[in-house]
Amino acid sequence: MAPKINGKNIPYIVTAFLSGAGVSIGQVKVDEKSSEYTAIPELLDLIDISGCIVTIDAAGTYTPIAQFG
Repeated sequence: MAPKINGKNIPYIVTAFLSGAGVSIGQVKVDEKSSEYTAIPELLDLIDISGCIVTIDAAGTYTPIAQFG
């Protein structure tokens, strides 16, 4: 059962965070019938990560995400 607030499902959001500046540079909502495995590539498509060091949790070991680019 999904967690709820005021009877509604809590949205799951994947965020890109620029640690040097301490700001979020992009967010994508995870579709209710999907997972972060599909949202992460959508987010990476929105930002230019060329020449950057990217850190991610265990979801980053999913082959399509690890080979992104």
